[in-house]
Amino acid sequence: MSLRFGCENIRHAGFGGIASVTGGVRAMVSLNPGDRIRIAPLDEEAEVFEVRQVGNQVILGVIFHPSQKAQRLVLSLDELTQRVQKLPTLWESFRENALVRDAFLLFVEALRMRLAYTFDPHYAVSVTQVDLLPHQVDAVYRHILPMPRIRFLLADDPGLGKTIMAGLVMKELKVRGLVKRTLLIVPAHLQDQWQREMMDWFREDFVVLRRELLSNLCAADFFERNPQVLVSLDFARKEDVRELLARQRWDLVIVDEAHKLSATRYGQKVHKTKRYQLGEAIAPKTTHLLFLTATPHKGDDEAYFLLLNLLEPRLFANSAHLKAVARSQGLPFVLRRTKEQVVDLQGRKLFRKREVKTLGVSLTEAERRLYDAVTNYVRRWYATVADKRDRRSRNVALALTVLQRRLSSSLFAVRESLRRRKSKLQTLLNEWERRQQEEDLPEWDEDALQDLVEMTAQEWESFQERLEGTTAARTPEELREEIEELDELIKLALEAEKAGEEAKMQQLRQVVEEHLRHHPDEKLLVFTEFKDTLTALERRFNQWGFSCAVIHGQMSLQERVAQERRFRDEVQVMVATDAAGEGVNLQFCRLMVNYDLPWNPNRLEQRMGRIHRYGQKRDCFIFNLLYPETREGKVLQRLMEKLERMRERLGDTVYDVIGTLLEGVRLEDLIMDAILKGDAPELERVLEVDIERRVEEFQRVLQENALASHHIDLSAVQKSDADSLRWRLVPWDVERFTRLAVQPIGGQLTEDRRHPKVFRISVPREFLKQHGLQDENFAKGLRIAFERTIARQGDAEFFAPGHPLLEALIDHHLNKNRPVKAILVDERGRDGTLWLYRLQVQDGTGRPALERLVAIFCDRQTNEVREVDPRMIWELQPLPENASLPDELFTALRDAEETTRAFALNCLQPILTEARERRERETAIKERWLEMSFDALIKEANDKLFAYRRRAEEGEDMRLAIQQEEENLKALVREQKERMEELAKERQLIPTEPQLEAVALIVPKKLVVKPTGEEEEAKRLVEEAGMKVAMEYERAQGRNPEDVSKQFLGYDILSRSETEVRYIEVKAFATTGTVELTPHEWQMAERLQDAYWLYIVENALTEPKLHTVQNPAASLEAQPVTGVIKVVLSGWKK
Repeated sequence: MSLRFGCENIRHAGFGGIASVTGGVRAMVSLNPGDRIRIAPLDEEAEVFEVRQVGNQVILGVIFHPSQKAQRLVLSLDELTQRVQKLPTLWESFRENALVRDAFLLFVEALRMRLAYTFDPHYAVSVTQVDLLPHQVDAVYRHILPMPRIRFLLADDPGLGKTIMAGLVMKELKVRGLVKRTLLIVPAHLQDQWQREMMDWFREDFVVLRRELLSNLCAADFFERNPQVLVSLDFARKEDVRELLARQRWDLVIVDEAHKLSATRYGQKVHKTKRYQLGEAIAPKTTHLLFLTATPHKGDDEAYFLLLNLLEPRLFANSAHLKAVARSQGLPFVLRRTKEQVVDLQGRKLFRKREVKTLGVSLTEAERRLYDAVTNYVRRWYATVADKRDRRSRNVALALTVLQRRLSSSLFAVRESLRRRKSKLQTLLNEWERRQQEEDLPEWDEDALQDLVEMTAQEWESFQERLEGTTAARTPEELREEIEELDELIKLALEAEKAGEEAKMQQLRQVVEEHLRHHPDEKLLVFTEFKDTLTALERRFNQWGFSCAVIHGQMSLQERVAQERRFRDEVQVMVATDAAGEGVNLQFCRLMVNYDLPWNPNRLEQRMGRIHRYGQKRDCFIFNLLYPETREGKVLQRLMEKLERMRERLGDTVYDVIGTLLEGVRLEDLIMDAILKGDAPELERVLEVDIERRVEEFQRVLQENALASHHIDLSAVQKSDADSLRWRLVPWDVERFTRLAVQPIGGQLTEDRRHPKVFRISVPREFLKQHGLQDENFAKGLRIAFERTIARQGDAEFFAPGHPLLEALIDHHLNKNRPVKAILVDERGRDGTLWLYRLQVQDGTGRPALERLVAIFCDRQTNEVREVDPRMIWELQPLPENASLPDELFTALRDAEETTRAFALNCLQPILTEARERRERETAIKERWLEMSFDALIKEANDKLFAYRRRAEEGEDMRLAIQQEEENLKALVREQKERMEELAKERQLIPTEPQLEAVALIVPKKLVVKPTGEEEEAKRLVEEAGMKVAMEYERAQGRNPEDVSKQFLGYDILSRSETEVRYIEVKAFATTGTVELTPHEWQMAERLQDAYWLYIVENALTEPKLHTVQNPAASLEAQPVTGVIKVVLSGWKK
């Protein structure tokens, strides 16, 4: 419908007026669907899709741009005339509304950066500059991201980078606008590592939710102000914290070591741990849910079924159904790969070997006397509390266990522990009547045991010291007796220290002399469980002439990272407690000594993982020092021997999973039992039978549940990487944009003279205020680098998409009414229009399924329409001032708009087809499983109802049971209907109308600067001759060349054979000349490296001579020409 409305004497300041009065005649303005209008006081322009008059009211249907929000507004005729301004069509006033070249460039580049995920198949890998590893690309881009609603279990071996993969998933979802609120639930000892890696690799800042923060949560909008939260698993399982987290809506929840969300079925009853209850509370409150674990299935089919039921409730009727499906079809939402399986892009193994060697050390006579005396002391007092389960007794037992472990660590550690214990007991004796020795120590229940296992190194070290003041003494007399005994033990410890260097220290010195002294490039990591031993080791290394980096639990994460850098850059030795196993990466070191072995296998696994991880370039050597003469030494030696034999048979994974497989086995308690009683049948069973049985069971269930391994299609990853290489954002893109983007806002970007490729960027405070940036450094000047490696070396911030200042620059230059217009001049003579369209396919839930940004060139001379590379804009020049252009250039815009819109609609079809194939495959599998599951569950409910009613007929009171089962049946039917409807919506894909973002009128230079006709013709003939020579050469070499010169890709020919792909740029001369590349061609040469070829043809029209140059970016000298859009090459004739 067309609506004409009149207005009299209307002229609004800043609004331009809709109509004016001439000679008292009321002017009429017509509105039609498709018209562009502005509605005061709204900021966005709008497109009319409906206009209808009802009495004195007008219903106006509009779509706002760029938000794409559709609304029907009701306006009176007077409001219509006063508030609505009809805007000129695209081709009307084009020149008046056109931006200057740089402003247009900034808009297009900002749009490319904001939509980079639509053309780069590995967007998050590219912008974060993480190493592109096939198994990570395979998981993130082929398995996880294609899911419309991510509910996924990633079960890779330890060390394969599950944290990085989770970060890539989060980055991809965030850039698509699908995720804002993220919750990370991780074990306490991994909190620092997660926080550090999210910031270092992805510049994602997470607030750590701790008890002290929780007590200050007064503001109701805390989670709105802090949309990214990190919480430890065992803090989150506490009832008040669980309820707080479950009250929020999350876009993405990631759970590390998700196997800890455990539940067990006993007959018809299911025992759910508090961790599992946490999973039940959180899973329904998030859109996307990602579980990470290296041990998804530990032999309990029901526990595995219940774990997966958190991800996809009712997808399987029971554990048998799950196992049958897994074995016959595999589970597309579960993925597992092993260390032995993963390779780099060239097919080389990622992980080096590790050799674990246990060095037995004989006690000296003085050490033997001390060991026997302390062990007798521990036995005596431990026996008084061993069979008791009250709070006091359990804490005393734990304190004595720690003392026994310190005895095997070092003389200094046991002496200091005895000294502190005596001091605390003496204080206790002096204040016996006010005895309050355990106020801050935990009650002993299931939760306390889990808390103990999950303690961070800092918490554990602090907890040990608090334990030292606990005693089993019941009277002051018993306490005096214990203090006297401690006096004797301290004397023995001092005697042992004075007797000479302790035996383990001598063994360590041998390792140092053999592997370190004469090898300055080697580094040695020494682990100990206790800070006192760390102090003694540091002192000894200094005496041996080695400075040490040191890490212990009382250090902050920042202090630990600083020590990590010192170890990497300055010293050969690091001495660390288990705090170095938390958030510190030391793969530049390959030698490790366990000066004492932890009694918890999880700690051993974490220690090894610091050096035996991705990035390690050499084989690792790990030395374990222990005293085999001692009871605990014998146990640990047998454990290590057993693990080594199993590694030879079952592979390196044994060391990575043994800690998890032995969860629930209190090895510390079993070792203490052996120390107390001499013989320990349960410990013997664990060492001789249980460990091997558990590992073999683990391997078996992986096979049975299709978890043993997954094939990684290396060729597919290599192909997608080649595609990504051509289109991805690279540091040069970001640098080029930033250099241009800071100028219009009054900012500066200057290079640091002392550090090449490091820059200082500053922007006005007013700009920061507009974009809500509070960091004062942005105004004072921030050191940045566009390459991650340069940023690390130069102590600068990595400047890439995701950095808040870069995002603000992108937002600023995108803040323009669409479509953005420009008139640009092409030196190469191209004549036409360039159109940028945004294409999108949505599913029935309104979520985007696929999205693309396409650039379309319409040739004015031939009317040919083709897709091109939008980066061609960088090659175009601004229109000279006062240049006159023929009217037909602008009138042709109308026809070009219709033609290119039709082309854009055709571009939607392959996108829709791709999306449908992917979505149909995913939903069909899920639909089939859901039908089977609900059919089985509904049949089971009907069978129960039938049995209940029959019992009721026989006189039994079954009313309550029947009522409950009827309600259960109704709930099942209702849930089945809802799940199937959700699947139907996910399956239904709808393309949206192409959105025009920008259009440029491209004027050939000859219309602005008149060349002679002979020059133009001669140039064309030389170029054609050069292309002919290059194409014939390629065919003669057995390759299949394709002319892509009109697509402005940065090369002219794409030539393929079975073993090679060449991207060829052709330069031709009538005789010879200077070789010039555009910046786009030069950048493509830098991207594609050995795959990029420069073919130079001399004497193209007479006796052609072809020069071929591979990787010109590396083999030729280049000199940018100031003020000209080109790069001049020299040395090509060599």
